[in-house]
Amino acid sequence: MTYNTEQGYWQSDGAVSVLINSRDMAKLEKTKRELEEDNDALRAKVEVLLEMLAEITAEHEIRHHA
Repeated sequence: MTYNTEQGYWQSDGAVSVLINSRDMAKLEKTKRELEEDNDALRAKVEVLLEMLAEITAEHEIRHHA
Protein backbone atom coordinates (compact mmCIF):
# COMPACT_ATOMS: atom_id res chain seq x y z
CA MET A 1 0.00 0.00 0.00
CA THR A 2 1.13 3.50 -0.73
CA TYR A 3 -0.18 6.89 0.35
CA ASN A 4 -1.31 9.04 -2.55
CA THR A 5 -0.45 12.56 -1.41
CA GLU A 6 -2.24 14.20 -4.32
CA GLN A 7 -5.53 12.43 -3.64
CA GLY A 8 -5.10 12.20 0.15
CA TYR A 9 -5.75 8.51 0.68
CA TRP A 10 -4.08 5.10 0.91
CA GLN A 11 -3.96 3.15 -2.30
CA SER A 12 -3.42 -0.57 -2.82
CA ASP A 13 -0.62 -1.42 -5.19
CA GLY A 14 -2.40 -4.64 -6.12
CA ALA A 15 -0.06 -6.87 -4.11
CA VAL A 16 -2.25 -6.82 -1.00
CA SER A 17 -5.82 -8.01 -0.88
CA VAL A 18 -7.64 -7.69 2.44
CA LEU A 19 -11.14 -8.84 3.27
CA ILE A 20 -12.81 -6.88 6.08
CA ASN A 21 -16.04 -8.07 7.65
CA SER A 22 -18.88 -5.64 8.29
CA ARG A 23 -18.19 -5.36 12.05
CA ASP A 24 -14.55 -4.46 11.44
CA MET A 25 -15.61 -2.00 8.73
CA ALA A 26 -18.05 -0.36 11.17
CA LYS A 27 -15.26 -0.02 13.75
CA LEU A 28 -12.97 1.53 11.15
CA GLU A 29 -15.68 3.95 10.03
CA LYS A 30 -16.35 4.96 13.66
CA THR A 31 -12.64 5.50 14.28
CA LYS A 32 -12.41 7.52 11.08
CA ARG A 33 -15.32 9.76 12.15
CA GLU A 34 -13.75 10.28 15.58
CA LEU A 35 -10.40 11.17 14.04
CA GLU A 36 -12.08 13.58 11.61
CA GLU A 37 -13.86 15.26 14.54
CA ASP A 38 -10.59 15.52 16.46
CA ASN A 39 -8.91 16.94 13.38
CA ASP A 40 -11.67 19.55 12.96
CA ALA A 41 -11.34 20.56 16.62
CA LEU A 42 -7.57 20.91 16.29
CA ARG A 43 -7.94 23.00 13.13
CA ALA A 44 -10.31 25.31 14.99
CA LYS A 45 -7.83 25.65 17.86
CA VAL A 46 -5.01 26.45 15.44
CA GLU A 47 -7.22 29.09 13.81
CA VAL A 48 -7.90 30.71 17.20
CA LEU A 49 -4.20 30.67 18.05
CA LEU A 50 -3.32 32.26 14.70
CA GLU A 51 -5.89 35.00 15.28
CA MET A 52 -4.46 35.63 18.75
CA LEU A 53 -0.95 35.80 17.32
CA ALA A 54 -2.06 38.26 14.64
CA GLU A 55 -3.75 40.44 17.26
CA ILE A 56 -0.71 40.46 19.56
CA THR A 57 1.60 41.18 16.62
CA ALA A 58 -0.59 44.11 15.53
CA GLU A 59 -0.67 45.50 19.08
CA HIS A 60 3.10 45.19 19.30
CA GLU A 61 3.55 47.03 16.00
CA ILE A 62 1.20 49.82 17.11
CA ARG A 63 3.07 50.29 20.40
CA HIS A 64 6.47 50.40 18.74
CA HIS A 65 5.43 52.79 15.98
CA ALA A 66 3.31 55.13 18.11
